[in-house]
Amino acid sequence: MEEFSNRILRDGRRGFFHPDDLTFAEPVYSSKLYARAQAVPGVVSVQITKFQRRDKPDEGGPKRDRIEFGRLEIARLDNNPNFPEYGILTLNMEGGR
Repeated sequence: MEEFSNRILRDGRRGFFHPDDLTFAEPVYSSKLYARAQAVPGVVSVQITKFQRRDKPDEGGPKRDRIEFGRLEIARLDNNPNFPEYGILTLNMEGGR
């Protein structure tokens, strides 16, 4: 979860959705999400089952490769259950030790 946060991580790196790493109209690519998840020690496999904008849920489903944003929009994912309109991330994990 930390890898996909909007905060500075314990090791000093920025989470995937840190505001300093995002810019106007920049799409979010599923390939970058896969790569970041696969870089986590112990992760063997990654599968995205839902990848969409909250305000446009029926645009392409899990097979889409990116989420587009308008010229005055910036991707945001706070993952705060009190403010779901700012993005929610759900991970289903299996196995592990």
